[in-house]
Formats: sequence, structure tokens, C-alpha cells
Amino acid sequence: MVKRLVYLLVIGLVLGISGPVLAGVIVAEELLVDLRAEDLAYGDASSIWTNHGTLDDFAAMGTPVVEDVDGRKCVTFDGSSYFEGPETTDGIHGNGTRSIEIWAYNGSDFVAEETMVSWSHRGGPDGTNLGFNYGNNTTWGAVGHWGPPDMGWSNEHSPAPAANNWWYLVYTYDGTTVRLYVNGEANTAKDAA
Repeated sequence: MVKRLVYLLVIGLVLGISGPVLAGVIVAEELLVDLRAEDLAYGDASSIWTNHGTLDDFAAMGTPVVEDVDGRKCVTFDGSSYFEGPETTDGIHGNGTRSIEIWAYNGSDFVAEETMVSWSHRGGPDGTNLGFNYGNNTTWGAVGHWGPPDMGWSNEHSPAPAANNWWYLVYTYDGTTVRLYVNGEANTAKDAA
């Protein structure tokens, strides 16, 4: 089996926008999801991933693996494994504000759309899906909303942040504009309308 891996170290999903933190990255007031690779034992992660945020814990689907990649403990996924979380809260749907922060590492075999965090369903209507991606599609490789404003990575990170590196990737939405950051620096922004 060929592995297509997105390695995740920390996932943060937050609700409600507050002030700036790292180089202008806006973070949320209520931390909904805070998953830490350090909480899991090395090897097959066929269990529960404790959420340090306000929502319930996450259950392993398939067999994610906990291992070290380029000096960091992380969770690796083979394209069919994932962690399934609790129901989302109403505040992050539609025009609800939100931020997602992830440490991610992707090998050189990644493709157009490799989802790191998602909720809701695909298939529309527009705006009913959210996928924060580490993919190389120039239209939706970074963000898929099922319609506008799908986004690709831009500038020096187009079509995607370089393979075989750890990246601190951030998605924010303030009710009007989606913004993407790479290692704390603004990458691209797009109005949600």
C-alpha cells in the first residue's frame, strides 16, 4: 500500500474571534478542540484521542499510527484512517467565526486535496462543508467550502507548502473574510461572499 500521509502534531479548533497573537494570527476565545500527539502511545492509535478543548474526545477510525517524523512525535494517516470527533457546534457553521491551527508535515506524494480537519457534509449546497487541506490544487488545495470561497495556497507556498517540512498552518474566519497563514505569516485572504 502506498501511504499518502498528512502528519499532525497539534490540532486546534476554536470558536469566537479575539485579539492577535503570533504575527497577526487571530485566535479564538473558546477552544473547542485541542488534540496533542503527546497524549498517545507510540504505535497503532486504535483508541480514543483525548480532547483538551470543550468538546468530547475523538475516536480512531482505521489505524492511525503514532510515531516520530523529522524529530517530532505525531499521528500519521494512510488515506483511509482518521479520528472522528463529536458533533460540531452551531457557532462554527455558516457565518460563525472560527480558527483552526495545525502543525502538519506532508510527504512528497501528496495530491490535490488532503484534508486535515473537516466538518459537515460534501455535496452542497454551497458553504455547507469545511475542509482545511494540505493539498496542491490551486483552487481548493488549502480550503474547501463546497462553493465559494474555496482557496488554494498562494505566493511562495503555491501550489502548497513544500513537502517534507513541518508547517504551522492556520485558517481563520471572522464572519466576512477567510485568512490563511503559514508559519505565522499571512498567505492569502478571500471574502466569503
